[in-house]
Amino acid sequence: MSPNTGALSGAEAVGDPVVAVPRRAIAARMSWGLADQAVSSLTNFAVGLAVARALGAVDFGIFALAWATFSAALNFSRGLGSDPLVVRFSGAAPAQWRSALTEATGTAAVVGVGSGLLSVAVGAMLGGPIGAAFVALGLVLPFLLLQDAWRFGFFAAGRGQQAFLNDLICAVALVPALLIAAQHSSVVGCVLAWGAATAVAAVAGCLQARAVPRPLRGGKRQQQRQRPDPYVRPWRDRGTRGRRRRPRR
Repeated sequence: MSPNTGALSGAEAVGDPVVAVPRRAIAARMSWGLADQAVSSLTNFAVGLAVARALGAVDFGIFALAWATFSAALNFSRGLGSDPLVVRFSGAAPAQWRSALTEATGTAAVVGVGSGLLSVAVGAMLGGPIGAAFVALGLVLPFLLLQDAWRFGFFAAGRGQQAFLNDLICAVALVPALLIAAQHSSVVGCVLAWGAATAVAAVAGCLQARAVPRPLRGGKRQQQRQRPDPYVRPWRDRGTRGRRRRPRR
């Protein structure tokens, strides 16, 4: 048995809170993460079920195209803002986390506006029911991506309960929105109802975090110096050590 192991056993024997608190914190994070994922999955399932009952097979296929487009934009937004936020600023100081959160959510908003404009343009060119669905999707894409960025930001700060509350707000707002959309039985109505409920949760995320999204400022490098990029491979640093720069001629 190593000395460190013996010290740990002694701390556990006397009931040292230093050992017990992290375990409770990890259990709490896992619990809130599972609860949030359950609400998010059930919400998505409810959307699909309500749309399938309100629309026919053809219209449901059009809605599936809009959903696939949203999924592609969501993955792109996460790769640019949400995933780096979780990797680089999990457990960071509150001031650093809040600054990084506003930039990550700002990135999501910019991606949402850009992809939304592209969706509107494509829908205008296609025309018909498919084009109308893409136009409606373009109007709500910024809110869809922004709400997802808030969730990632809350988990990065260890505030899983805030992410759970935000998804719960979206689920509650979705009920009357889908009921209204079901009366019209149109793809556009279902897409707008889905986006309207998410917009409520996106605005609630601003109030929960007490922050406003803003795009990344190009001149801001302080956080990058404090938090080195984890994606840079160590061998690149080792490969450049000991090399002398040749004088310029």
